Amino acid sequence: MPENDIIEEFDYDDVWAKRQFYEIESDVALTLLEETIKKSNNLRIFLTDRWEVSHELAKILMERGVIKVAKENPNLSDRYRNALTIGIDSSRQLPYRILNKYYCPITTAIVYFDGINGKIVYDPNAPCEIFEIADLTPEEAIRKVQEEMYKYEVVAIQKIVNSSLFKAAIGKKEILIMIDGPLIDPPNKKLYEGYIEERANALLACKKNGALVIGCVKRLEGHLFLDFLKNQEELQNIAKIAEGFGQDMQLIPFLFSSLYLEGHMFETIPIKITEPKEIVAEYKKWTGEWIYRIYLTFGVKGIYLGVDYFANEDNASEIGVKVCNAIRAWWMPGVKIPLPVLAAHNRCNIKKGAAEYLYRELMTRALSCEEGANIFGVFSRSV
Repeated sequence: MPENDIIEEFDYDDVWAKRQFYEIESDVALTLLEETIKKSNNLRIFLTDRWEVSHELAKILMERGVIKVAKENPNLSDRYRNALTIGIDSSRQLPYRILNKYYCPITTAIVYFDGINGKIVYDPNAPCEIFEIADLTPEEAIRKVQEEMYKYEVVAIQKIVNSSLFKAAIGKKEILIMIDGPLIDPPNKKLYEGYIEERANALLACKKNGALVIGCVKRLEGHLFLDFLKNQEELQNIAKIAEGFGQDMQLIPFLFSSLYLEGHMFETIPIKITEPKEIVAEYKKWTGEWIYRIYLTFGVKGIYLGVDYFANEDNASEIGVKVCNAIRAWWMPGVKIPLPVLAAHNRCNIKKGAAEYLYRELMTRALSCEEGANIFGVFSRSV
């Protein structure tokens, strides 16, 4: 079983996929294809039913005020387009093992935009290195690499507050910080003792200096929205219907897409993040505020996103309006995430092929010695 054996969306070349299928033994391939055709008929009926149900469900949620047609505030939008806007992201690949050692590229990116039409500045000193560690199992190595990536992202957030661009903007213009991913990251576990304190304090330092801090959540994993419906007594009957769509990643797109005749942009009311209780409570302890999420769409194609932000119950809606306007102010046609997040992602994204190139360079240079050929023979015979 591969190390990264998780359920994810497929992204493949059609010609390559067909060639892979044709390489299956003919009788096995025929059986699988016949079974696929049979199940596709049942799936068609199921999806058609879900589409019709989602339309009715979305209309009820609009009537109850849970989903609403978005209204942009032109004054806010103009202010946010002229803001100092900062995108942050981090990236890593699966580690490469050589005997008892593991190597892995880990990168971060900090990207500054002085207004949407202004100069773009990349921080050349954002944390970036080939991480090295030894004497771990493969599972432990993967976990350690992930832990280091999150540490690097905290360092990147801390660097912002001390940057000259950030300091120069305080009190003079709006400051937006857009992080690629949720504010509680990772969302379901504690990495190590003290990590939440470090991340919460880094985010809080930005906020205390006047920045509007936003987490941009592309993959809507979990069931925050569904749990919200279940926990509202007047919405529990609706929640039972919504359960038939699976998690938020399936439910939210169906709801928003089925409303295409009602308008171009939609958003939910602010939803307080309450799970996992222990982690949420620790973020509340260090920041003094709750973290809320709004699901929203932007653009005529109904691109959807989750946005996280800090607030209390008395100002969650007010700050939510600012967050939604800020996100839409920095959306560009043809892209699925706000421009600062896209720029940060593109700058630090380590693709599998890039990591493989680095690993080959590592081995090639390490074996450029007198015993290199003999050592290489050991590796080639072990494959």
